This record gives sequence, structure tokens and C-alpha cells, in this order.
Amino acid sequence: MSSTRNKLAVAAFLLACVVAIVLLLRGGDDKPSAAPTAPRAETYAPKPTVRPAVTEDKPLNEGGTPSVALLEKSLADYKAVSVYPHWSRPHSPETVEKLDWNRTVVSDLPMDDREGGKTIYHFGASRWSVPYGEAFVSWIEVLTGPNGRRIPATITEAQLFSIEGGRIGPLAYHDDGKDGDEVAGDHRYSNRLVPSQFPKLAAKAQQVHIEAIVDAGGVKKPITRDFAYAPRKVAEILGATEQVRAGHLVVELEVLIAEKGLYTFEANVMAQDGTPIVYGDKSFPLEPGKQTAQIAMFGRAFHEKGK
Repeated sequence: MSSTRNKLAVAAFLLACVVAIVLLLRGGDDKPSAAPTAPRAETYAPKPTVRPAVTEDKPLNEGGTPSVALLEKSLADYKAVSVYPHWSRPHSPETVEKLDWNRTVVSDLPMDDREGGKTIYHFGASRWSVPYGEAFVSWIEVLTGPNGRRIPATITEAQLFSIEGGRIGPLAYHDDGKDGDEVAGDHRYSNRLVPSQFPKLAAKAQQVHIEAIVDAGGVKKPITRDFAYAPRKVAEILGATEQVRAGHLVVELEVLIAEKGLYTFEANVMAQDGTPIVYGDKSFPLEPGKQTAQIAMFGRAFHEKGK
């Protein structure tokens, strides 16, 4: 009997919950709901257009907004450049590395690390990458004062090293106007070496550098200079011809390939007065033996330069 009463009590409780939920949904009473009213017409005011502020108060790298004139110039520059294909583009101030691709970077580095030290040194070189059989000339100088006056220095030790082979051999720096040194007695000390003449470098390319100790102005300092080289000749240009084809200048190279691989050829076209006009580059997978490679220079550049 008690079990039946419990079941009835639970059922009554659940029914009460259902009724309560229905009343809440109907607004809390059991009166019939009012007749539905017609929906009100909503009015929407258009939102004001927010335009970005155009200002030149700050440069772009400081959070400024580009001006309309700058945006128009950027668009015009993009249109002018986009007409050129990726394999040939006109020369500009931004393409100087195409003309002098083997130039080394020489930085002002402190010679005297003590507080108030005013001397710097340069460890420069004629190139950063040395073709097979060619020479690499490096030079060291120490400078002081606002005008960068060279002062006498002594290269107490210099060694050629490789990452894999360790110490390759000693080097001598001199200031006598001979064997790579341009001017005698100018306090710029030079060394000339041919990497392919060192047996430890002949087998394969590896990371190499020169370590030297410089003594100048009462300060001794170890310095280093890296460079790259080719341990063997893998390609040789035997000849070249050119012709105008479809409005472009096409240069055809006859090359002798020693090893199978992917080869990239680059060419610069200069006017008779030395003005750079256009460059082109192309990569080819080549097999050993005599092969040909063609590089095209976009013809439009010649008309734009007026050369």
C-alpha cells in the first residue's frame, strides 16, 4: 500500500511541474491569450560608412596610414613590374646584386673592445665565392679616428681552416704591393691563395675560413673571414650566340658539363655606355657532355630604357 502511495505522490509532483511550466509559458495565468496584434513596421536607419583615416603624420613603419598618393604610386609600380615574367626583369637600383653578385660585405668591427676604444678593423676580400682554379685575395686593415685613418698593424698569425679537415695550412699577409697587395706601404695587409691548390680542399666543397691574430695600437685580436670555393670545374662555357626571337633577345650558350645536375645560368645586358638594361636567368637539368642552354631577355626592357 505504501508503495502505491509513493508512486501516486511522485506522479502528482510531476504533473504539478508540467502545469507550472505551461503557466509560465502562457504568461503566468490560465486566461486565454489576447488576440495577436499585427507586427509593427520596423524602421532601419542606414549605418554611417566608416572610412579609414588617411594621414601622412606618421611613416608606415610607425603605424601611419598610407596616403592616397602613396597607394596610387604603389599600384602604378606594381602594374609596371607585373608585365615582366619571372625569368627576365629590367635592371633597377634594387637589382644591384645581379650586377655584382660576388661582392663581399665588409663591416666596421671593433678592434678595441675596451670602453672608449676607438679603433675598428676590416677583414675584406675580393670575392666571397671562388671558381675552380682561381685566386682568393683577402686583406686586413685597422683604422682609427673620425676619418678612418689606417694605422700600422702586425698579422702575428694566420691559418686556413676547414670544418671537416681542420687546419689546412699557414698564410702570410704582406704590404709590399705584390701578389694581391694593391699598394705598398698603405697599411692594408693582403694575402692571395688558390683553394684548388690545397690537397685537403680538392676532394669536395666544405666550409672554410681564415683565422688571423692582429696586433695594432697595443691590442691583439683574433679575427675570421669565411668564403666559398669550387673544388672542381663542373661546367664550362664554350661559346655563345644571340638572336631576336618573338621580340626578345635570346642568348644560346654552348656548355661542357662534367657532372649531371641542375644548372642555373644568369645574364646581364648592358648598353654601350655601361647602363644596365635587363637580366635573365634560367635553370636546366643537364647531363655530362656538350649541351646548350638558352637565356631570354624580355624585349620590352630595351624599349623602356631607350637603349
